[in-house]
Amino acid sequence: MRIKITALSQQPVFFQYNHIYPLHSALYTLMEKSSASYSAFLHDQGYVKEGIDKIFKLFTFSKLRFYLKKQGKGGFYGVKEIQFVFSTILMKNISQENTERYPS
Repeated sequence: MRIKITALSQQPVFFQYNHIYPLHSALYTLMEKSSASYSAFLHDQGYVKEGIDKIFKLFTFSKLRFYLKKQGKGGFYGVKEIQFVFSTILMKNISQENTERYPS
């Protein structure tokens, strides 16, 4: 599933060049509002595949696109619109083993 997200602001805002971590945090906050237990599960535990020493969060997002911006020292100024794409697998595609691990 891919969702294109557009956010608008009436007042110009500033985005630092290194904005990935704050965006990641904002996405977890939005997920938490939808499902606090699932957000906590993804953040604290994630999905594990046997034999692979890695934790999978099963979502990703694109770089931000800035509109009405001025690029300056430390970041982007005067931003009134951003867009990005959020991608994840559908819940029906998650294996039964991992579904059982996820606290509902």
